[in-house]
Amino acid sequence: MLDTIINTLIHPRKALRDHRLRQAGIAPQDFHNYHLAWLMARKFNLVLDIGAARGTHTLLFHRLFPDANIVAFEPIPKSFDELVRRTSGQPNIKCYQCALSDRDGTANLHLGGPRHLDTSSLMPMSEGQEELWPGSNSRQCLEVQTRRLDSLVQLKGNERVFVKMDVQGGEIITINGGVNMFSAVDTVVIEASMQSLYTGGPTFHELYERMCGLGFVYAGIIEQLYSPTGSGEVIQSDVIFRRGTRNP
Repeated sequence: MLDTIINTLIHPRKALRDHRLRQAGIAPQDFHNYHLAWLMARKFNLVLDIGAARGTHTLLFHRLFPDANIVAFEPIPKSFDELVRRTSGQPNIKCYQCALSDRDGTANLHLGGPRHLDTSSLMPMSEGQEELWPGSNSRQCLEVQTRRLDSLVQLKGNERVFVKMDVQGGEIITINGGVNMFSAVDTVVIEASMQSLYTGGPTFHELYERMCGLGFVYAGIIEQLYSPTGSGEVIQSDVIFRRGTRNP
């Protein structure tokens, strides 16, 4: 509390902005992570929020790219209802209740525990995940609709596309179901795991190879998640990939 008061006195404009961001449902740290000059200069007109959860990043992207059409995807009913509620009244935001995959149909979503709902995945959780975050696996499943990105969103040919992907081990199947879309994507931010947290899910190295094969280049990270054990080990990173000038 004292730190907050001191920060407000030293940086009054930043404190006021952070207060307004919170009022708008946006985490200030997320704003600072994404409010980058090079990213703003891209002038995206289509933003895909894949794994939108309750819409925190959806609202952030609407603020950063107010003229862009934003499409958000979230399969968990409770989270989806909150996403729709928070983005209602914004005509350029469209929400789909589904999990993106490499096929249209249904699949079992492996649900996270009560305090770990955002760890839910189409892929079973590994033992390593449970060791790091006890209670993250509810051992319950929910049947959800799966859709291919290419069957939901059609390109018009003049879009500059930005993608944020947070799909807990489902990265490769999401990409495989949206190869046409990804051929037009300019910039991607993907939550990538440094170790296997989901059975069948890719590590960063596997994801890196797949993205390079699609013509992207690694462009750094936005944020890292460290081991809750206090070891300092990096478990996940929000990795930036940008469209390259060559296809490795």
